Amino acid sequence: MKGFGIRVILVEPTGAEQPPLRIFFGEGPLEMITKEYQARLDEWRAWDQVSRSTFGS
Repeated sequence: MKGFGIRVILVEPTGAEQPPLRIFFGEGPLEMITKEYQARLDEWRAWDQVSRSTFGS
């Protein structure tokens, strides 16, 4: 959607049927945060058994 400028930034997300709660603008942030969240998910999975054991299961 290059070339649409401010219209894309303000109108499309807010006028959508289900507007986003969070949105990235520009190139790069999505890739960066995807890697960060994957690292978090990996850590949570690695410690999942310990977490579950605290509930006596």
